[in-house]
Amino acid sequence: MKSENFHTVVVSNKKLVKAFLDFPSVLYGSDKNWIRSLDAEIEKVFDPSQNHLFRTGAAIRWLLYDTTNNPVGRMAAFYDKFSANNNEQPTGGI
Repeated sequence: MKSENFHTVVVSNKKLVKAFLDFPSVLYGSDKNWIRSLDAEIEKVFDPSQNHLFRTGAAIRWLLYDTTNNPVGRMAAFYDKFSANNNEQPTGGI
């Protein structure tokens, strides 16, 4: 796979939030053992009023699309000033 076959989009509106939440159903929907996480539980992680790490940090979400604009992945990155400074090199998390 070549990287030019894909592009990322920052999750920045309600339509993209829905696509972010729905993506695992695309990936795992046919697995009889898979249980979908509750959307509200996932959204709590990205809600500054419900996630105390936003007081000193930030998060960003992306969707990965192929050349036909089908979603093929999702990712989030987190940064918390206090956790990051526990390492010699400031570190966040994915």
